[in-house]
Parts: sequence; structure tokens; C-alpha cells
Amino acid sequence: MLQSYLHWLPQSDSLSLNTYCLLLGLSFQFDALEYLHQFKNPNGTDHPLLHCDLKPDNILITPQLNCYLIDYSVVTPLQGAKPHLGGTLSFMAPERLGGQDMNFQVDLVGLNLSFYYLLTFQRIFRANGITEILGRWLRKDQEKEIQQSELSDPLKGYFLKNLALEPETRAQDIQDLKKDLQKLASDLGLERDREKLIQQLKSLMSIS
Repeated sequence: MLQSYLHWLPQSDSLSLNTYCLLLGLSFQFDALEYLHQFKNPNGTDHPLLHCDLKPDNILITPQLNCYLIDYSVVTPLQGAKPHLGGTLSFMAPERLGGQDMNFQVDLVGLNLSFYYLLTFQRIFRANGITEILGRWLRKDQEKEIQQSELSDPLKGYFLKNLALEPETRAQDIQDLKKDLQKLASDLGLERDREKLIQQLKSLMSIS
């Protein structure tokens, strides 16, 4: 799993390789999420799906830096979706915890909470139970966690936007999140193009 793989990665003097690998991993994750979010029925009609359980344990990465999304046990059709709590509470969006209608941000928030955990090895929402976790969201405790972390300013800015309490502040869909990720890669001095980023990573880690 990605979190286990990251613990034994070597470190770069200029930038943690965790950051490189997570940016790469997220770019691959978009392929899987795009497939779900843009899923079509055999007759060609739109039938978007939500994964509903984005978390580090469901992201696999190989030594060749291929990244996979697993565990589709609680996948839910977007159209007519009724709120449910199938998945992992500490990686859920506040709207879902509050029983509101589900949308693409169900997965985007889970992805970014996973991203934060894999960079810091800290869960933002360590509380137990729906009421306590939702209360932390409503108090905007995540903003304090992010500000007090040792992450670089570009990463803090990325998370403050995409883990905001207000849904309208965050990226609205995968395309929006891709733009934010490309900007983050640029701010961190990484390649914005995925294929070039892959080669940059492999060269850095001496992978052929």
C-alpha cells in the first residue's frame, strides 16, 4: 500500500520524495476517478459513480510507480444517490457526515485527506464517531492543523483550499482538482506534465 511504501523511500535533499510520489500517485488516481465519475451505461448514457471510500489503505503503488485504486465495495451511483456512511468516517467530507446530498466532492475530499495523511503521517480527524468528527469540521479544526504543520507554504495553500469547510471553496470536480495539482507541482518546482513528471521521478529514484 502507498503508505507502507512511502515509509521506506529515500529522501531528497531539496524536496521530500514523499511529495514527488504523492503528486505522481494523485495523477494516476485521477484516471481511476475519472473513469468512475464519467462512467457510461452500455447504451452510452451517463451513469457517474462515486467511490465513497478514498483513503490511504485503498491506494496501491508498485516499485515502478504505478498507482491503483482498490476496494469498490461501497461504490454508489451519483444520480439519485441517498446519503450513506459506508466507508471510513475520518476520510469523509463534512456534507456526507451531515447527511446532505452526495456529489463528486465525496471522493475529492477523501482523496485530499489521504494526500495530507500520506505527506504528514497524521490524520486531521482523529476523533471517534460522526458527531465528534463533524464537530471538528464545523469548528474548522483542519485549518489549524494545516497551518501548524511542517508542510511548505504551497502545500498549505493547496490543503486550505481543498479541505475547506465550504464546498464552494474547493475544487468542484476532477478537472478543477487537476488544475490545482498542476499549480502545486509548478509551485514546488516539479514537472506539470504527467509523463515528464513520471520520468523525473524515475530518474530521481534510479528506476528504469
